Amino acid sequence: MKLTKEQSKKLRWVDWPYSEVNVIKQTRVLDDRVSRILVYIELVINPLTFEIVSQNVEKFDKQLNIWWLLAHADNRWRDGYVVAASPEIQRTGWSKDQEDLIEIHRKNAERTLIAMHKFTMRILGI
Repeated sequence: MKLTKEQSKKLRWVDWPYSEVNVIKQTRVLDDRVSRILVYIELVINPLTFEIVSQNVEKFDKQLNIWWLLAHADNRWRDGYVVAASPEIQRTGWSKDQEDLIEIHRKNAERTLIAMHKFTMRILGI
């Protein structure tokens, strides 16, 4: 199926769904020291995928993470819908266990986006 210009624009100017998983590591400095380090796993979902999945949310009845993302996403218009995919991970130091936890949340976010993209592609016939 050939996408319309509007559909392509909502997919972020490509002919297939494009979204992102961002791992943001934020260091907070208070006075003359590092007070804490925060890690956020953030999804940026293209507008068309978000709309199609939202309109068909009942088909994702066993995927509560998708329901949660749809309910908590913030519309950033041109950039798409942005949502934190995990609770903020706050640490003053890092260990292997904490890095593993970040990786688990990142992979879960990837799997969620891939499921949403596959559904969108099936609906659009691409």
